[in-house]
Amino acid sequence: MDTPALNLIVEDQGIKITLKNSFYDGTMAYISYELESDRDLGDEPRLSDPEHIPGSSPDIDKSFLVGNGVIQKIEDYRYEGTLYMKWHIENYVEVMSELLEPPESGILPIENQEFIVNIATIHPDPSLNQKAIDGNWRFTFEAIAENNYQQVINLQTKNEDIDVNLQKIIYTPASINIYYNYTISDQLNKQWDWYNADIKVEDNLGNEYKQGYHAGGGYPFKAYRREKPNWYMLNRGFTILERLHPQATTLTITPFIRLSDADEHDALGRPKARYMNSTTPLEIVELDPIVVEVERPTKE
Repeated sequence: MDTPALNLIVEDQGIKITLKNSFYDGTMAYISYELESDRDLGDEPRLSDPEHIPGSSPDIDKSFLVGNGVIQKIEDYRYEGTLYMKWHIENYVEVMSELLEPPESGILPIENQEFIVNIATIHPDPSLNQKAIDGNWRFTFEAIAENNYQQVINLQTKNEDIDVNLQKIIYTPASINIYYNYTISDQLNKQWDWYNADIKVEDNLGNEYKQGYHAGGGYPFKAYRREKPNWYMLNRGFTILERLHPQATTLTITPFIRLSDADEHDALGRPKARYMNSTTPLEIVELDPIVVEVERPTKE
């Protein structure tokens, strides 16, 4: 991340966590960190969902972690990764309407945001069969809101059952954030327990962009559809990808939808779980790609 260093260190239970950098894009905080342990945590440990401590902002009701991003082992007992935190806002409907339907492209007028965050548990790699490590890794820091450029797209791709509208891209110092909405036909709503929208992104240089996180799920519930046959939902999603290559001029964005059924349902017929290596129906539908010309801030 090309933002001022935090270098905040908290050590507990023999594990030291260092917050290295952070910034804020108006809806999401990005936090890079390094973890050093006095014991082996395996190849893929993870942090518990960090808790936001109320009080730093009157507008923030509560928060939840939407993704740990990629955590990788640097060497024995040392790891690095990225946290993504998205906030519930009290006036959520009004705020999201403005964010998801922005009036125009340009530099985002966002102020720095203070956060007070506590990480309570670290989970070793499941393959080690070790107990979770409870502790208190609490940080107070200011996430820098700068160098974020918003590009409004509003481009559409669809077939007879699925309609996807790419709404906007936010370019940050560490990521590409793509926001979109989509609708599913009544036929697919009735046929499948779950659906989840996702995207693949490649630039004109041939770079394929790795995801840090995406949220694009929908829960049509076949049983729910029977109870409320006129129910309709506009699904909204977003995907966080690694940062834009400095020489990239176009992005080819290919949406696809995963349609799946559950292995287990509750007494009301609602989907409860789909297991790993499930043999229940699964279908992936890919739509035509959308090519976006990359916009960058005009240098004054």
